[in-house]
Amino acid sequence: MIYLIAKYTIPFLLASLFGFLFGRWWTRRNFVDVSETYEQMSISSASNKEQWGKLWHKLDGLDSSVGTTVKNELDALPKPEIPKFDLSGIEKRLGEIEGRFDSIPEAKETDLSDVFNRLGSLDKMLSNIKIPQAANLDPISSKLGFLESSLKAIPTPKEVDL
Repeated sequence: MIYLIAKYTIPFLLASLFGFLFGRWWTRRNFVDVSETYEQMSISSASNKEQWGKLWHKLDGLDSSVGTTVKNELDALPKPEIPKFDLSGIEKRLGEIEGRFDSIPEAKETDLSDVFNRLGSLDKMLSNIKIPQAANLDPISSKLGFLESSLKAIPTPKEVDL
């Protein structure tokens, strides 16, 4: 057992070392830099007027020369552009769907009096059926018992040796 452990220790250590090196190479090669995306998100979130108002309120309490310098720097920052979406295609498809709904005719009231009349006649027919009370099955039971005993009394044929 110790021989097998000693024999396979070096290949296992080499495999783990090569696996670590390969994983490190792979992650460095496929690394995605998200700092620009984060910067764009922070700029777009800072464009909210309430946040700007809070910032201006904080800057008003600073020394006037520092506050104006910072305000001028902030005003010099480019404002993020708000993208405009073209929704004409969606509005057109919604109009087509609405037209299809408008073309559906209104439902008319259906006269169900014939159905109700037939159901009433079926109800009368069913109420006129008389269900018999419990039937006496003793004679049939005794005859079946006699038949069973007769069948058991028949001897079974013996095997014939030809």
